[in-house]
Order: sequence, then C-alpha cells, then structure tokens
Amino acid sequence: MKSNLSNFERIHFLRLLFNGYLEFREIYKKFQAEGAFPRARIIEQLCQEVFDKLRTSAHKLYGGNRRNENPSRDQELLCDVVVGACYHEILQLQENLFLVKLYRPRYEELQSNLTDQTLEEFFRVGHSLIAEAESQIPKNLNWIWQLLQEIVRLQKILLVACRDNRVLLRFLTQNLPLLMKVYDREDLDEIFNQMFPGGVNEALWHSAEDMIRSAHYRPALDHLSQLLSYEKPEDTPNVIGLDRIHNALHEILGNARMNRDNELVNRCEMLIVQTG
Repeated sequence: MKSNLSNFERIHFLRLLFNGYLEFREIYKKFQAEGAFPRARIIEQLCQEVFDKLRTSAHKLYGGNRRNENPSRDQELLCDVVVGACYHEILQLQENLFLVKLYRPRYEELQSNLTDQTLEEFFRVGHSLIAEAESQIPKNLNWIWQLLQEIVRLQKILLVACRDNRVLLRFLTQNLPLLMKVYDREDLDEIFNQMFPGGVNEALWHSAEDMIRSAHYRPALDHLSQLLSYEKPEDTPNVIGLDRIHNALHEILGNARMNRDNELVNRCEMLIVQTG
C-alpha cells in the first residue's frame, strides 16, 4: 500500500511539475518578447493550483534530513529545497504584481483627490514601495524560470531510477507527448538510454508487456504501434526481438476477437501485416 501511495504521489508531482513548467514558460516567453508583466490573477491562480501543491508534494516525496546509501538521495533533498525556493519566489512575484497592478491605480486615484496634506508622507512611502516592487518583478520572473529549469534537470536524473518501477515507467511512456514538450529530443533519449539498452523503444516494450498482463489491450497496442513507428524502427527487432513483438500482437488480437472488438482487431491485423 505504501508503495502504491508513493507511486501516486510521484505521478502527481510530475504532472504538476511538467504542466506548471509549460505554463510558466509561456508567461516567461511573453515577458521576454514583449516586456509585459503577467496579470496578477494569473500568477495567483498558478501559485494556488500548481506551485503550492508542488511544494507540498515535493516535501512528501523528498523532504526530511535523513540520508541513506541511495546515491540519488542528494538530488532528492536538493529537489525539495529548489521547489521550496521556487514557491517562495512566485509568492513574492504575486505580491509585487498586486502592488503594481492593483494597488498603484488605487493609490494614484486617492492621491489625485487628496485634501489632507498631512497624509502626503504616507503616499510617498507607498509609491516608494510600489516602485521597488516594480523593479523586483523582472528578477522574480528570471529566478522562477531558472529554478524551474533546475527542477526539471534534477528530475531528468531522478527519472532514470524509474527503470524498475513499472507504474512510473508506464506513466512516462503514456505521457511521451508531454515529456517531449518539456525535454528536447536529445535529453529525452538520454533519459531512456540510461534506463535501457534499447532506449525509448525498450521502455515502450516493457510498458506494453505490463499492460497485456493486466488486460489493458488497447493502450498496449498503442505502445506497440508507437514502438514500431518511433525513429529507426528497423532497430527495434534487434533490441526486443520480432518474435516477441508478434507474439504480443497475436495475444492482443486473440483477446480482441474474443471480445468482438472489431476496431482493435483491424489495428492488430494491420500491424501484423506491416511487421511481416
């Protein structure tokens, strides 16, 4: 049960991280291209829905002061620290944006209607705070982006340890399109090549095997189809063995016929013909 909960938490963490990374990347790209600050409400929502949960999840997974013989433990502890730093930086960004985007217009409106000159000092202090907040926003954005890149880089190291964890491996292979948005092709190949001699193709194969064993035939066929269409498909038989692939396809085909799943039958038969 503990292992299942840990797997669930890890998958939850990865979803939050990758989706949060992609969302913030778009915000940061717009800032770099146009110099435009993001809306305060967008950052508030991102903080609440992603970064607060990401910090909590990271601490559950990686937090604590205990060290052990696991060589990846240092990366885990560092990941917890960097996620925490990223969270506090985005909180500061949120506060600075509120000062600039929401409070400054109100300050200016009140000051334009000022009748009590004894309040002038309060407005001077307020404007100084707002000016300081405005100068901090580009720094906040840059720091958050750098920290997110560091977290993603650390996960690249930690993901390699998923080799023997079939639940996490299946998550990775089922979410290859998401991973391809986060990592470039070279980095993604490096992750899977460190897991298996056959790289991503072998990862797809192991996930397909697990899915067949648990009677998830449709996603298993999706994996086999992707395996056979991935770059350099001619190398696949050398890594896995064409007989094993054919046996898996025929097992799926048999179950598809038994369940009268014509669409799955047709797809299986097409792949069998394509692979000879």
